[in-house]
Amino acid sequence: MPFILLAFSNKQDNYLEYLKKETSELRRILLGLQDKLEYEIISNATTEDLFDAMTAFHDQVTVFHYGGHADSLYLELENRPQGIEQFVQLLKGMANLQIIFLNGCSTQGMVSKILEGLGRDIAVIATSSKIDDQRAFNFSKAFYTSFTQENQTLSGAFEMAKSVLMQQISKIPNSGKVCRAKREIHPLR
Repeated sequence: MPFILLAFSNKQDNYLEYLKKETSELRRILLGLQDKLEYEIISNATTEDLFDAMTAFHDQVTVFHYGGHADSLYLELENRPQGIEQFVQLLKGMANLQIIFLNGCSTQGMVSKILEGLGRDIAVIATSSKIDDQRAFNFSKAFYTSFTQENQTLSGAFEMAKSVLMQQISKIPNSGKVCRAKREIHPLR
């Protein structure tokens, strides 16, 4: 049975208004699928919380989702940044991991380090630039709503979420001046 581990971090000094909504909405989506998958949500994740969960569920997790501040070198957890090298070490212990969704700013730089560090085929969804909080929420919600539907593929869910995001961007006047989110999926090799 698929197992999704979701970790969210929302530091009070740089608060993301929509991250709490993302946590609630993904919980709602997944709650309706308890007979088809298992999940664990870590709110206000610290480095210790992440380590404990990734260790406890190391042989079960098929999807890892992170929501919060990030960049190409780290995930911004509640107590301190989780560097990419340490993050990859944690991921190495997760033998059944198939998908990583990094829903934070500029996480594309982590992709090659993750793929090289794991040395195996895995799909990674990452951002190539800064992303607006509301857009990150909308993308995540659209992705999981689509991905959890019967017979939906990973790439199909990604394209659906991307189209929702592009529709949102096109409705904003002078959208060229707005921080646009560019998302890429790095599919299974």
